[in-house]
Amino acid sequence: ICKSSPIPIWQIKAEKIIHSQEKKSLIFRNAWLEVLGLPILYTPILKTPQPGVNRASGLLPPKIITSDLLGFGIKQPYYFNIDKSSDATISILRTSKTNFLIDGEYRKYFTDGDTNISTAIVPNNSKNNFEGFFKSRGNLFFKNGYKMKFDITSVTNSGFLGKYDYSNVDRIKNEISLSKFTSNSFSEANLIYFTSLRDNSIYEPAVLPKIYQRSIIKLNLFDTFFGRELSLSSLTNQNINDSTRISASFDTTNTIIHPYGFKLKSLSKLVNNIYFLNKNNKVNTLYRIDPITSIQIEYPLIKKNNISTELIKPKIQIIYNPAHKNIMNIQDDSQQIQIDNSSLFSLNRFTGYDKQETGLRLNAGIEYEMIDLGPFSYSVVLGQIFRQKNSYQFSTASGLSGKRSDILVSGDIKYKENIKLNSQQLYGENLNLKKSHSSIEFINKYTLFSAGLTNYIADPIEGRYQDLRELIFNAENRISDHLTSNIDLRRNLKQNKNINASLGFQYENECIKVDLSFIRRFTESSTLPEDTRIELNFDFLGFNKNKNKVFKSFC
Repeated sequence: ICKSSPIPIWQIKAEKIIHSQEKKSLIFRNAWLEVLGLPILYTPILKTPQPGVNRASGLLPPKIITSDLLGFGIKQPYYFNIDKSSDATISILRTSKTNFLIDGEYRKYFTDGDTNISTAIVPNNSKNNFEGFFKSRGNLFFKNGYKMKFDITSVTNSGFLGKYDYSNVDRIKNEISLSKFTSNSFSEANLIYFTSLRDNSIYEPAVLPKIYQRSIIKLNLFDTFFGRELSLSSLTNQNINDSTRISASFDTTNTIIHPYGFKLKSLSKLVNNIYFLNKNNKVNTLYRIDPITSIQIEYPLIKKNNISTELIKPKIQIIYNPAHKNIMNIQDDSQQIQIDNSSLFSLNRFTGYDKQETGLRLNAGIEYEMIDLGPFSYSVVLGQIFRQKNSYQFSTASGLSGKRSDILVSGDIKYKENIKLNSQQLYGENLNLKKSHSSIEFINKYTLFSAGLTNYIADPIEGRYQDLRELIFNAENRISDHLTSNIDLRRNLKQNKNINASLGFQYENECIKVDLSFIRRFTESSTLPEDTRIELNFDFLGFNKNKNKVFKSFC
């Protein structure tokens, strides 16, 4: 009951109330539910869990939906408390423009794992069939250190997940994996199958199987580490020739720290790939070997005082991998290439095994970092790649082609715990901006704000046929003690139009919780049709002892 009004936000009036301590429930006979003093619901019997019960079977509060695609409707969920380690939820959605949608979710926790199964079905009376999806995912942990993970999804058509607001993905990855970590090794085996939901209906390959193993051994001689990698990958595609690759690589790493502060790191690596290509039921065998050597020199400089710490880290890395006269035109696992802080000093900028970066090159970079300058701290990184000969392995848009790569500029600024700025940019020889991604985050007791700006030039090799310039914006604000708001926006700045946007309000006190959301999707495709949605969720609080802790059922 609020101080300003003797009438509670909601209350239940009944002729009789029975408290069952054995079943931990309250039973109301001939009950009226009143909201702001107005009776809105009568029921001859009403059963709720007693205060302190966190999980109890029963009806959950409904969700009210209005949508351009679905019309006006209500989604009513029912919660099943099966036992201490498992539960389930079944919901029925009925709207003015669609048939009944029935969805369900089952959750189970084991001593050594967990599983989650979800599904949704919409019967289609006119065609005597149905549309929907089925998803199963989980983890299993074995005593010998192995972990099994599975994530499998099946959907009847490409537009179902977007139409009913289950997911905005345009590609489904189905995977079963078995992995193991030890102190000096990692092993993993995968079965992967992709389902494309894109308009172009590209059939993506199945990886059956993918096996990877990496181990490291420390040798006492000169403090050297010896590494070994073994992998096997088999791709099956009905439109592209099947291929199987067996890879084995061996590497040695040695690090020396000179008394004057120089840090020298040498690495030698031998990569072996064998390909079995199946074309018209005829198998061709190809072999490739890549010897790679590199030397990295680093000279960190540090300066300290009572206020701040400054750190300068110049670094150069010389790498050589002899170019092949007959480089195989295989690039199944190296489609997208980036140059950033994490890949500037990589031996191979290609993301997979099929392609190896060749030639004599020098990776150079310098990092400056200022820590604890009052409330401020910041860092700046400059980097570029220099080659002995022109490289034609990469696209022009990637920033890695030619004798000199584009210039990488990266920076971070941090003010206390309130403001964080980050930016990574690539500049061409004429200092023209080719790629950039910048973000800002602001947070305090009442407000959370974040924004990101992405700017990429077109690159057909990466499947980007137009320049990309997008803005992502998110803000959350605590308007009062009980009311909060949030807004999300994704906008295509190149075409000057929004992609999607949402606005939401949440009111919560010790009596009631109300969520109101406005969602707009401006784009249109077979996967994600254009739509405007309004969703209303509400819950009655107060049955539980703890403030702001929602009871699990109301029936």
